[in-house]
Amino acid sequence: MASISAAGASTDSQWALRYLQAGKVWKISRGLGAEVAVIDTGVQPNSDLAANLLQGADFSDTTGASIGDGHIDLDDYGHGTGEATLIAGSGIRTLGLAPDSTILPVRASDGTSSGLVFGIIPAIEYAVSHGSRVINLALTFSLDDPGIHHAVQDALDHDVVVVAAIGSDGTSQQYYPAAWPGVVGVGAIDSSGNVWNQSDTGADVALVAPGVHILR
Repeated sequence: MASISAAGASTDSQWALRYLQAGKVWKISRGLGAEVAVIDTGVQPNSDLAANLLQGADFSDTTGASIGDGHIDLDDYGHGTGEATLIAGSGIRTLGLAPDSTILPVRASDGTSSGLVFGIIPAIEYAVSHGSRVINLALTFSLDDPGIHHAVQDALDHDVVVVAAIGSDGTSQQYYPAAWPGVVGVGAIDSSGNVWNQSDTGADVALVAPGVHILR
């Protein structure tokens, strides 16, 4: 039998939720009370997320004009919205694994690397000061940047769970933040449970999760 969300949407169309046995997970928790900071390209308040979004902040403007301006609906790139939907989608179109959690949208990038480098440190600091218990970082750096490392370590020191992408070029190259101690580095599997051929591998992978043909 399909698992049904409160919004009436079935998990039948989402192999990732079936694979993760979301119906059993939801008997324990649907994420109520959990605040997840999505540090990314912003979050568009679409129908699946509108009820789950907190007031966020924008740290992506390299001129400094929009630092902490509270915008949450500036995701022209779309990546951050997709990440947030995978976490907390309410099921009108897409179900998230934690549909009762709340999302703190923190825009650290406009989709370009220059914006990301500028915005990632204050974005992490904002998430920690706001009281987020989980930080989602679906991004990678090839260099061990000491400033970003310090911000990540400060989050860990505040008992924040920091989850980061491991990389998607099909190698075992070390990427950050996933490579730093204490960070949960996540790789990708396909619907057969096999490691996706573009997912990076290596000692920095703490766990793998569905990452191919994902509805979001």
